[in-house]
Amino acid sequence: MYGIRVFEIAVYRKDPEKLVDDLDKVYVNGLLRTSPFFDVSNFKNNRSYEYFGERHGNPYPYNQIVGWIVLWVRND
Repeated sequence: MYGIRVFEIAVYRKDPEKLVDDLDKVYVNGLLRTSPFFDVSNFKNNRSYEYFGERHGNPYPYNQIVGWIVLWVRND
């Protein structure tokens, strides 16, 4: 009906690096709300960091898909 599908790509809300940076900021802010004197210099070594990542973004390599681009080619 449409022809031959040549190209297909998903459009994400954020790139992976920006998503990780945003999730890190949310995690640090949450730590500081619950424990204001917590040393956040090496927060990625905290045991709850891995759990937070699994609940809020990981193990998925990207975040929410907001669009899909498909290029179709017709022979006529």
